[in-house]
Amino acid sequence: AILLAEKKYDLFLVARSESLLKELSSQLQEKYGVTCLYRHADLSKEKEVMEIADHIRSQCRSVSILVNNAGYGLWGSFEEVPAGDLLSMMDLNMRTPVLLTHQLLPLLKRSDKSYILNIASTAAYQAIPNLNLYAASKSFMVLFSRALKYELKNTNVSVTCISPGATDTNFMDAAGMTTPEMKKRASKFNMDPKDVAA
Repeated sequence: AILLAEKKYDLFLVARSESLLKELSSQLQEKYGVTCLYRHADLSKEKEVMEIADHIRSQCRSVSILVNNAGYGLWGSFEEVPAGDLLSMMDLNMRTPVLLTHQLLPLLKRSDKSYILNIASTAAYQAIPNLNLYAASKSFMVLFSRALKYELKNTNVSVTCISPGATDTNFMDAAGMTTPEMKKRASKFNMDPKDVAA
């Protein structure tokens, strides 16, 4: 969001934390002089995703960039992680970007040049025990992006999928990967979030 605001793009931000969204929106508008709308939502819920899409369509004349960045992982053996938690993660990591892309593609096609950026992971290219459905969901994103890029190759919409490795965010804590050994191993490879965003 910061990098796009620096380039003078108006923004529509979506996340679960309204207070953080409000703070970031104010900062970006003040510092970069852009319009920064926001809406808090739980994007793992289809109803809220559709409400966001409807809101964007009603508030925005056009959309030139869609960044599908929301997602998380769950660490643990397949049989021990509650099924409901697994399904929520799958919804956020796969269904949400598909729905948002499908709903906003007509708006993206109205701009002279538009971009879809999907965030996958290096986990997409290997089977990872105890992180199996996260890795599978990121494989889905890679394949979905490749096929969509081909389908849209003769249009104004460009599709890109990036697969960052370990990045210094709260991903590991949120996934339950909290042992000192895991943290130490990840710290050797962690990328800076600003570098990944750039």
